Amino acid sequence: MSVNRLLTLGKWVLFLVGVLVACLPLAFELYVRHVEHTLATRIASIHRSGAPTTLAEIAGPPLPDSENAAPVYQQAFKALNLNSDNEKLLEDATRGRVDAADAAALAQVRAVLTANTQTLALLRRAVQMPGCRFPVKWKAKSCPPPAHWLQLPKCALLPATQAVLLARSGDARGALGACATSFGVEKSLAEERTVQSQLIRYWLLRIACHALEQVLSHSGPPALQSAALADYISQIDLKKAYLAALEGDRAEDLSTVNDIMSARDPIAALKAVLPEDPLGERVSPVAVLTTRAHSRSPFLRLALAQDALSLLDIWDRTVQLGQVPYRELWLAYPQPDVLLFRLSPFAQPLTYKLYHSYDLPVRQRDLALAHLGLAQIALHLKAYHATHGAYPASLPALEQATGRSLPPDPFSGEPFAYRRQPQGFLLYSWGCDLNDDDGAPLTNRGGLVGEGDLVFRCLR
Repeated sequence: MSVNRLLTLGKWVLFLVGVLVACLPLAFELYVRHVEHTLATRIASIHRSGAPTTLAEIAGPPLPDSENAAPVYQQAFKALNLNSDNEKLLEDATRGRVDAADAAALAQVRAVLTANTQTLALLRRAVQMPGCRFPVKWKAKSCPPPAHWLQLPKCALLPATQAVLLARSGDARGALGACATSFGVEKSLAEERTVQSQLIRYWLLRIACHALEQVLSHSGPPALQSAALADYISQIDLKKAYLAALEGDRAEDLSTVNDIMSARDPIAALKAVLPEDPLGERVSPVAVLTTRAHSRSPFLRLALAQDALSLLDIWDRTVQLGQVPYRELWLAYPQPDVLLFRLSPFAQPLTYKLYHSYDLPVRQRDLALAHLGLAQIALHLKAYHATHGAYPASLPALEQATGRSLPPDPFSGEPFAYRRQPQGFLLYSWGCDLNDDDGAPLTNRGGLVGEGDLVFRCLR
């Protein structure tokens, strides 16, 4: 090959290389836009499914005051007269830790209830209203919690404690009516689409269930009233609300992502979200880009879009797993943070920061389901006893007599354990350890860890 031909070939090679180099920025920009389009398509698909994608959609449309219990609850909050010591006293009363022979403690409990007569009246009015929507401006998860999250558990203690005192005084009908009010407070959070709202709701239900256990141990309510409260409890749908709450939390994260990607200075917005981690600041590709690239560079846009897609992938998996009971989730993922373990705080800092493990809320949801199932069955047992003068030999016999199907234990997938006893009955769930501990009570108050069963014991 002659020298001229070699030179000509070399020129063409250099020309083609130059063209490729010149086209690389355009090709990279097209790829970045493709990834951003993929992200926008994913978010649009979520929106079309009816799930929220913005903070405004989490709140939902406002309710007219005539149908909204929130203003009544806010009046109850203002009228509430309860310090931390008295709150602890009422909690002890609902759990049977105030001795009936302790006249001084009982007098103090009655004094607290008397001081909150107006609050109790407002609560009875609120639980009768068809809906409840507090005027919350939903913001980032790190913001202070809404005021009603802190006030509702305090308010729920009042009718629960009143129910226990009425039962001990022999007013079975009044006691169960107060229990119904305590259970009704949970409706205040039924439509709030955040997981934290639902966790507060589970707390409210635990207060009501503990009070009901004391009421049924100290009184014999009329059969029709017991059956009516059992039917109300059976209509409480925690599973659907939990899925809606997961979708709401995902919308919070998407809102944060949108704020960062649409900010005039995405770098500043990103740094406001990322934790102060010197190692991460040194190693994270996004951190490198934030210090070396222009805020609107395609490199940063690509990093943020890919991070957001990673966040959506893990949220899709979380929503899917949120539809299964804890016992199945534990068998499939015995490590509670397995989804987080698959993330890199360096390659996916935004996802790593925004996403939190949802193993604990699933356990809390199923604990609340177990509490409700125990309460529902206990009420049917008391109704059966009021009609027949004795408790049934088994739960299938109770189902046959009532004509109602009883809920299963969410932790075993089988019927709750039941034993008829000389005085009352013992009813229990396996609890979060997923073992039958023969009715031994849980070794810790919360029931989320440790051995033991979730027990409902009626002493008469």
